[in-house]
Amino acid sequence: MQYFRFLTKISGQAHLRALVLQSSNASDAGKRAKELLVANEKILSINVLKGSTWLVIKGVEVKGKTIQPHDQSDQVPEDVDPLTDALMTEQTRESTESPKVKMEQTKAGQTESEESAEPVSEGKEAPMPTYLAATIEAFMVCVVRIFTISLSIWKGSAHRLAQKQNDDDAYATLRTDTEFPVFEWMKASWDGVIFLSWIVMPWIIIFGANMGYRFDWSTFWAGMIATYFMVIPLSLTKEALVLILSIALNVERISYKTSGTPKK
Repeated sequence: MQYFRFLTKISGQAHLRALVLQSSNASDAGKRAKELLVANEKILSINVLKGSTWLVIKGVEVKGKTIQPHDQSDQVPEDVDPLTDALMTEQTRESTESPKVKMEQTKAGQTESEESAEPVSEGKEAPMPTYLAATIEAFMVCVVRIFTISLSIWKGSAHRLAQKQNDDDAYATLRTDTEFPVFEWMKASWDGVIFLSWIVMPWIIIFGANMGYRFDWSTFWAGMIATYFMVIPLSLTKEALVLILSIALNVERISYKTSGTPKK
């Protein structure tokens, strides 16, 4: 198994996000990455981990200071930094600098220049299709996504749990070299809580709806709807915990480096 990193960018944001996935090949990792991307999120660079370095296999080189973690990434070994520079090998650099690629890039640049050089009348309103596309996209993000994000969260948790079962380090194995073992355990257990919520809660709802003289359908449907959307606050809690843990671990690493004490 290899680690592949997809550096993505959401329209309107300055930073990139590092989506790290573990897979046997780049093709399978690419399919998973596309399923995990949100609206208006595009892949700018695809990297593969060689030793402790991320090498570009497609796309452009990226500096680590512009990269932030992605909340859908797989867990990586402790000695792997998912936020370092993306570097090109000589072979990749030569392929991107070939005359054919340069010609295509030149043509693309000329096309963009010609488009930007088109005269624009002062006070001219944007064409209707632009507003229509913006309206449709806003509807998809603000309305439709509310009803589909729960399924994406649950499937992501199920995939990470299954992957952990196949890895050498299971969720039950806690790190012993950290000052935050409870945080580590809670971070790992939230995927289990999210996954089990859709399995356990329906049975509890059925039992509660059947407590009366006859089956209470209003209680049943209200409970099922609440269960479907319950994974959203659970995932938000997990993400907040991961953020706190990341800050704490970075502070821990800095303290080790400052004191010069070797980390066990």
